Amino acid sequence: MPQKILLPIDLTSPEAWRHAIDAAEDLARRYGATLAVLWVAPPAAADPATLPETYLPALHDFVAGRFADDITVEAHVRADWGDPVREICHAAAEVGADLIVMGTHMPQADESLDHSNAAQVALQAGCSVWVVR
Repeated sequence: MPQKILLPIDLTSPEAWRHAIDAAEDLARRYGATLAVLWVAPPAAADPATLPETYLPALHDFVAGRFADDITVEAHVRADWGDPVREICHAAAEVGADLIVMGTHMPQADESLDHSNAAQVALQAGCSVWVVR
C-alpha cells in the first residue's frame, strides 16, 4: 500500500486535476500515507532561486484550505523549464513517492493520448501512476 503519494497540480488549471485530488486524498486517508502536493510552476521572470518564495505561499494557502487535518500533506514547488514530465518524475524520486496520482484531460479528436503529460509520466516514472479523469 502507498506510503507517499505525489499529487502534481497546476493551480491555474484546476479542471485538469479536480478529480485526481479527491482520489489522492482518499488514498492518503485510507492507507495513512503522506500526500506530497507538487506544483510544477511555469518559468518565472525572476531568478529561479526565488521560485519557491514566489509560488510556495499560494500552494501552502491552497493546501491549508483544501485538506483535512487527518492526513499529512507536504507542499512542493518545482520550476517547469519546458518539461513538466521530467519535473514530476524527478520530484517523485526526490520525495520517495511510491504512487503518483494525477489528472488528465480527455484527448480531442486530433490529439493522441501518447502526447499527454499523464501518459508520459506513466511511461517514465519509477513508481506506479494512477491517471484519473
